[in-house]
Amino acid sequence: MATYQSNGIEGKMQGLIDAIDTAPSISSPGKLEIYTAAYATLLVTLTLNIPCANQNDPALTFEMTPMIAGVAVANGTAAIARICTYTDEVILDGLTVDTAAADVILDSTTIATSDVIVLDSAEIIFATS
Repeated sequence: MATYQSNGIEGKMQGLIDAIDTAPSISSPGKLEIYTAAYATLLVTLTLNIPCANQNDPALTFEMTPMIAGVAVANGTAAIARICTYTDEVILDGLTVDTAAADVILDSTTIATSDVIVLDSAEIIFATS
């Protein structure tokens, strides 16, 4: 899981939510983009909900209702991800992707064009020390 090192985490958590949710309407929420290594190929974009997450000290728990899913647009092995605003401003990058012990955990890192990728859960843990 991604860990955000910070003092005053409550304000930082809300700031991160606000940064992702810069869209004024549900038609323009933030997104999670999953790529092959070194951001070489975009595999899938998952559109987040608004609000994207709720504060659950010391974590942000992403809102999963309605379901977050996307259709893969390329073939490849998922390796890295980032969270962006609807205008493609990168908010959080360098997220690892794997089948276990990663920031983004998938059932399989092998993604094929037209695969439906569903986000089951997501959270960002804020370090308290």
